[in-house]
Formats: sequence, C-alpha cells, structure tokens
Amino acid sequence: MAVGKQSSTSVTVTFDDAAGAPQIITGFIMDLGAAEIEVEQESSESFGDAWREFTPTGMRKSPPIGAKGHFDTTTVTGPHVVLRPGDADAVPGAPTRTLVIVFGDSKTFTVETRLQKYKVIPTNGKLTQFDATIQPTGAAVWT
Repeated sequence: MAVGKQSSTSVTVTFDDAAGAPQIITGFIMDLGAAEIEVEQESSESFGDAWREFTPTGMRKSPPIGAKGHFDTTTVTGPHVVLRPGDADAVPGAPTRTLVIVFGDSKTFTVETRLQKYKVIPTNGKLTQFDATIQPTGAAVWT
C-alpha cells in the first residue's frame, strides 16, 4: 500500500458534548459527510461571453456535515447524548461545539459547529438509526 492512502478504519471523530467536553464518537458513526471547505464564487460573465465565468467573493464556508449510525443509548458518550441538540444549542450566544476529524496520517480537519438537527429513524425489521446534521460556523482548518 502506498504511503498516504487511508481507509475508514484510520478515521477518528471527536465532537464536544453539551458541556463542551470532547467525546470520541468514532465507534458510533457508520456514515460521515465530507470534511469540506468551499470558496464562494459569483457568476461574472458579461454580455457576449460564450462561457460561464466565476470570481471568488472572498468568502469561504464549510457545508453541513451529516453523521449517521445505529441508535445507541447505552453510554453517556454515545450519539443520543452527544449529537442531540439541547436547550443551549438554540441560544444565539451559546458556545459552539468543536468537531475534529483525524485521518490516518494525522491530517486533521477542525471546525467550530452548531448542531442543526438530530433524528431517530425506526424501520420495521431493521436496527433503529440516528441521523444528525452538524453545521460548521466560522473557519474550518486543515492541519
């Protein structure tokens, strides 16, 4: 295997709980959205141009990150405790929660976030699932 290639077994996900304490939730996550940074651009073609053109606006963002897995209430550091928005998450001045995703060769994606939504999905004949949406806010950083 070439150096630098990674598998899902080398990913670690840490997310702050409601009290602000970092919790490793890797073992509960089965599907995780992308660690992504976007440069916002505006259409900038003029009359007579045959191709679309884009110019950066100077703004960047990290889109919402989804986290899914099996619903689990057996621990105080599981998804039902850590990823479920509490009352403080709805307060505008509340502290953000830090999301840290570490990939196998220690490439780390860190961003402050707010919990946007959390749902529990029961399905007949299958294990119950959770689905959370984490909204990055502010600078996302690769280190």
